Amino acid sequence: MFVFADRLGLVFVSNLPLLYLMAAKNCPVKLLTGWSYKQLNVLHRAVGRYNLLSFRQFVSTPVIFLGLLAWVSYLLINVTSKEEFRNAFYEVFLFVHVLLQTFALIFLYFHHKGSRPYVLVCIFIFVTDRIVLRLTIRSTRATGTVTILPDKKTVRVTLPSTPGNSLQFLIRARDGFSKKLLEAAGSGSSEFTAIVDGPYGSCFVYESLWDSDVALLVAGGSGIVVIYPLVHELATTITSTGDEEHGTGLTRGNDAPKRIVMVWVVREECQLSWLHGGELVDLRKLGVEIVTHVTQGNVLVGKRPKMGDVVEDVGSDLRSSGRGCDSRSDGGRGCGSMGVVVCGPSDMVRDTRNSCAGMMRRGLDVRIVTEKFGWYSLLPSLNEYYHLTNRDSKYGKKLSSNSQATRSPVLLISIGPKSPVRQLAVFVKRR
Repeated sequence: MFVFADRLGLVFVSNLPLLYLMAAKNCPVKLLTGWSYKQLNVLHRAVGRYNLLSFRQFVSTPVIFLGLLAWVSYLLINVTSKEEFRNAFYEVFLFVHVLLQTFALIFLYFHHKGSRPYVLVCIFIFVTDRIVLRLTIRSTRATGTVTILPDKKTVRVTLPSTPGNSLQFLIRARDGFSKKLLEAAGSGSSEFTAIVDGPYGSCFVYESLWDSDVALLVAGGSGIVVIYPLVHELATTITSTGDEEHGTGLTRGNDAPKRIVMVWVVREECQLSWLHGGELVDLRKLGVEIVTHVTQGNVLVGKRPKMGDVVEDVGSDLRSSGRGCDSRSDGGRGCGSMGVVVCGPSDMVRDTRNSCAGMMRRGLDVRIVTEKFGWYSLLPSLNEYYHLTNRDSKYGKKLSSNSQATRSPVLLISIGPKSPVRQLAVFVKRR
C-alpha cells in the first residue's frame, strides 16, 4: 500500500509543472497550438482536479506532516476555485489561490527530496511568466476620462489611443469594485492610472460570422459590449464597389455576410445611451439591420421578445442542405448559412441556442457562439478589444497604456490604494 501511495505522490508532483504551465498568461503552448488563455485554463483546472485525486491516496498512509499540509492547501484551492465561489467572492478566490499555492510549494519542497525538482520547475515557470509580463510593458502618459452615463449605473472609461482615436470601456456597476468605481466617478475622483495589456482570446467568433451568409448578433442589456464591436468590425470591413460613387453606400464582397442583423434588448430606455446615438445611425448606413426592444420604462413596456421567433425569422430564407440544394448556385457557399452570436442573461442565451439547435435538426447550416456574463469567456480577439489593468493605484491624471496591446476582451482594473485587483469582463471599442 505504501508503494502505491508513494507512486501516486510522484504522479502528483510530476504533474505540477503542467499545472503551472497551463495557468501562465504567457504560456508557450498558446504559440504552438493557437489556443487562447481561456481554453488552456480549462486544462489547468482539469490537471488540478486530477492532482487532488491522486494526492488523496498518497496521504491515506502515514506520511510526513508537510505532505498533509500541502494536500490541504491544494484542497482549499480546488474548493475555492469552483465557479459559484469564484463568481460570488472573486477577491477571496484570488487571494487564497496565490497564498495557498505559495505555501503548498514550500511544503512540498521540504516534504521529500524527490519532489524538489518539480517544485523548482513550477517556480521557474511562475517567475518567468511574471518577468515576461513586466518586460513586455511599454508605458506612455496620457489623460483619460471617467464619466457616468444617464442610467446612473454605468461608467464609461475613455482612454486616448492613436491620434484621433480613443478606447472606450463600459463598466456596469454592481457590487465590489464596479460599485467603488461608480462612487469614485460620482464624487469627482474620476482620474486613475491604468495599464493596457493584451492580446488575449482568438478570432474564432469573428471568423464564424464572416464565413456566413447571414450574421445574427443578439445582445441582452450590457451584452452589447460584446456584440457592438463585432457588428462594427463586420460592417466596416466590407468591400467598397462602384455603388459607392452613386451614393448607395458600401457593398459587401463575395466572402462577407450578405445580411447583418443586430438585436438589442434592454430593460430601460436610458440604457440605449451606452452607445452614442450616431453609432447606431452609422451602422444602419452600412446596411446593418438594428432591432431594439425596451422591456420596461416610460416609453415602451413589454416582455422580452421570444428569441426563438427572432432566430427563426432571420433564418427564414435559409434552405436545407438536403435534396435539391446546389452549392454552386451560391458561389460555393452552400445553401445559405447563418452565424449567430448571443450574449446576455442565461435565459436569453438558452432560448437562442435551443432555437438554433432546432434549425440544425432541420438540416440548416447554422453556427452559434454563446457568451455569458462571468469572469472568463471564450472571446474573439479583434483590434477593438483591449485589456486594462489598474493595480491599486491612487487617483491621478496620468494614464499608462501599452502601445503594443492590440486586442483583448477582458478589463482588469482596481480602484483605491488598498483595494484588491479584481477581474471584470468588459469590452472596449476603437473610435
